[in-house]
Amino acid sequence: MSAYVIPCVVVCILLWAGHRGTDVYAAFARGVGKGLGVLGQIFPPMLLMTAMIGMLDSVGAVEALAGTLALPARLLGLPAECLPLMVLRPFSGSGGLSMGLALMEQYGVDSYIGRTAAVMLGAAETSFYTVGLYAARLEGREVRRILCAALVGDLCAFLSAAFFVRLLM
Repeated sequence: MSAYVIPCVVVCILLWAGHRGTDVYAAFARGVGKGLGVLGQIFPPMLLMTAMIGMLDSVGAVEALAGTLALPARLLGLPAECLPLMVLRPFSGSGGLSMGLALMEQYGVDSYIGRTAAVMLGAAETSFYTVGLYAARLEGREVRRILCAALVGDLCAFLSAAFFVRLLM
């Protein structure tokens, strides 16, 4: 049944456009042109972000930063093993996912660390990626405040993940 949903939607759109007298091909071509313009604006920041993540990971900066945050994290109730995930997740969704998978493989999916990592992955956003994406459209306006708010939200998500996993699981 679900295999027919998309073709049915496409047919309905084409029938509606034909009923209204819309040139579907021209509208599609205009949309593609606008999409390529947006791609041209957001591609350079995304390329920079990807290169930066690769450099930070290759020189061991993620692990070094996690090591310096170990004591404050323990005081806040975060497992030190989840700190590399906490550092990497705001930069990269795929990097955070691979870090979370490594934690779950090492400690088990039902362990406190594995569950905390899973909740952290679901609760936090790739803030630098998202802000970088929208900053290209904002042209530098209010980017610092938006980034600070996003990082505070991520920190709250990480702390809440550890708290609620400890409380409920």
